[in-house]
Amino acid sequence: MGRARVFLRRLFTDPATGIIADCDPKRRRFDGTLARLLTYRDGGTCRDPYCDAPIRHFDHIHPYTHDGVTRPGNGRGTCARGNYVKQQPGWTIRLVDPFRHIVETTTPTGHRYQSRPPPAPGRRVGAQPRAA
Repeated sequence: MGRARVFLRRLFTDPATGIIADCDPKRRRFDGTLARLLTYRDGGTCRDPYCDAPIRHFDHIHPYTHDGVTRPGNGRGTCARGNYVKQQPGWTIRLVDPFRHIVETTTPTGHRYQSRPPPAPGRRVGAQPRAA
C-alpha cells in the first residue's frame, strides 16, 4: 500500500483585518493557495512594467537559489517572458517597498521601472482605511 504525501502550510493573518499576510516558506514553488494569493494580489496580469499579459509564472523577486524565501512578499506573478528575461545578464528585480509591494526592475541599459499591485477589489484608488 502506497503512502500519501501531505504538505501542510501555515497561513498567518493580520489580527486587525483578518487578511492573509504571510505563510510558511518551506516550499520552493508558489503553488496552490499561495499561487492563488499572488494571482489575486497582482490582479491576474504580469507585474512587469507596461505588460498586461496573463500571469503564467510565479517568480521569486530575490531568487530562491540565492536564499530567497517562498513567501508572498518575495513573489510576483509574471508572464513567461518576464520570468525568463529577468535571468539574463544586466537585469535586476528588487522589492523597494515591502508594505505596498512595489517592485523595481532595472534593465541592462540602466532604466528603472516600478510596478505595484492594483487596488484590492472593492477599494478605490487612494481610499483610506476606515477607523475602527
